[in-house]
Amino acid sequence: MDLKERVTAAIPELRDYWPEIKNLFSFRRIPEKTTLLEEGDVSKYLYIVSKGCLRLFVIKEDGREVTAQFFFENQMVASMESAFTGKPGRMYLESIEESEVVVIRINDFRKISERFSEMNKFMVNFLQQRLLYYTDLYTSFILNTPEERYEKLLKDNPEMIERVPHHYIASYLGITAVSLSRIRSRIAKKDPR
Repeated sequence: MDLKERVTAAIPELRDYWPEIKNLFSFRRIPEKTTLLEEGDVSKYLYIVSKGCLRLFVIKEDGREVTAQFFFENQMVASMESAFTGKPGRMYLESIEESEVVVIRINDFRKISERFSEMNKFMVNFLQQRLLYYTDLYTSFILNTPEERYEKLLKDNPEMIERVPHHYIASYLGITAVSLSRIRSRIAKKDPR
């Protein structure tokens, strides 16, 4: 897959403008467990995942990691708070699988968005999707038990369960790995397939 295919798989709106913008994008292979962004960094790059999985997370004062989101093929990620404000962010971004990403400077991506009207529509949709995702996640922490959150994850995103180590799934659900193991055991007893 060439660079154009990698970019336009995630952002088809750029296909017609590729000759004008291709030099703004670069390709990187990232080993597993590579940190791309740390707390206190200003987010300067937007990453488009071509292959693999990236994890956005925070580290609490007691050292526990809390995963905010996983990003798989054809998804884009940056520390949005830092990208929009230009200030140091609180998020970490790392690869949890060997990954391939397309990289563009956030300032260059802004210029593309300002220049091509289709990209404005794309960005509005992208930001709406992120807002809905985080609203759903926040609401699930208020309304659902950890077991219900895990069952929803099993139903909505079984691939995540298969690809992501369970201790990261636990941190995403807001529970310990031991609690997740108990939940998985209870579910297996209810539905032995």
